[in-house]
Amino acid sequence: MKDFDVESTIKRIGETTAGLDFGFTHDPTTFPRLAVDLKEKELYIYAEHYAHAMTTQDIYDMIKDANMLDAQITADSAEQRLIAELRAKGVRRIQASVKGAGSINAGLDFMKQFKIYIHPSCEHTIEEFDTYVYQQDKDGNWLNKPVDDNNHVIDAIRYSLERYHLQKKQTDVRTKIRKAQRLFR
Repeated sequence: MKDFDVESTIKRIGETTAGLDFGFTHDPTTFPRLAVDLKEKELYIYAEHYAHAMTTQDIYDMIKDANMLDAQITADSAEQRLIAELRAKGVRRIQASVKGAGSINAGLDFMKQFKIYIHPSCEHTIEEFDTYVYQQDKDGNWLNKPVDDNNHVIDAIRYSLERYHLQKKQTDVRTKIRKAQRLFR
């Protein structure tokens, strides 16, 4: 935890990102926002939202109230319908997270490269970082697998950082044109 001036930190770094982890009854919907200093390898978590039973409209209003409608937001890919509804309402730059074998550890390993500062107002984020643990085998040896509990803000932060370390497959437009032209030969 570190008390820092949010506005001056964002202005100095100039790079922010946000993540969304969806919940409803048992799990919360979380929406952390952070400044990412890639050069100095520092993350400044400056805001969070943590609430249960949020409808699509509630989530949209939360994003709007945070002035993040035009921000890049990476959201839990398990909720494609919800992502589509938010995009249709005007959250233009929301995208689904990448999930798959090893994605949790890859995201955590990337986060571990940074010094992480959490603003004191982010109480749930502080609690999660204080209680995040890995599994143990029957002999008490630590495994490289996190316990899937009390990790909703951390999951959303992991999603928000994907754009800095995951290269999504992108096909060059010229390659697509060449493939299409071959069909007509």
